[in-house]
Amino acid sequence: MDLEQAKSLIQATLAPVVMISGCGLIALVVQTRYGRIIDRIRALSEERRGLLERSGGLAHQGALDDRLRSIEAQMEKLIRRGLLVKRALFFITSSVFSFVLTSFLLYLAYIAGAPFDRLFAFLTPMAFLAGMAFLLIGMIAMVLEVAASYTSTLAEVGMGAEGGGVGLRS
Repeated sequence: MDLEQAKSLIQATLAPVVMISGCGLIALVVQTRYGRIIDRIRALSEERRGLLERSGGLAHQGALDDRLRSIEAQMEKLIRRGLLVKRALFFITSSVFSFVLTSFLLYLAYIAGAPFDRLFAFLTPMAFLAGMAFLLIGMIAMVLEVAASYTSTLAEVGMGAEGGGVGLRS
């Protein structure tokens, strides 16, 4: 391997490395959102359990009954949001795997040489394209979760999905 070939190989492997780094940062954000959703589900579950114990297992009319219904509705929405974030994390992690595979294929193509050129010329861009597709799907899932988060927050504060209350208009 001469200097020009080494330089070319390093440049070719930089794109997947940059993508891996970017996906890692995105995955940290997604993991943080996932943790907050799970923590909120646990807190609501504990509050629900406490309310049921205080009422002797029978829900009283009025405020207690309303709060229990509110908790159930919030937990249902949080579980759906958690599933979206879990899927986003899965696809973002899959994209990292694909970008790592792309780097390996680039090195293997160099080592294998001429007999396998066509095979690696097909596999390498396919692995990179798969990584981009996984990343796109993961980001779509995150956008859907953020939209669901906003809608459920508006519902929780009693403003409805249109967000037409005082002080929250943008």
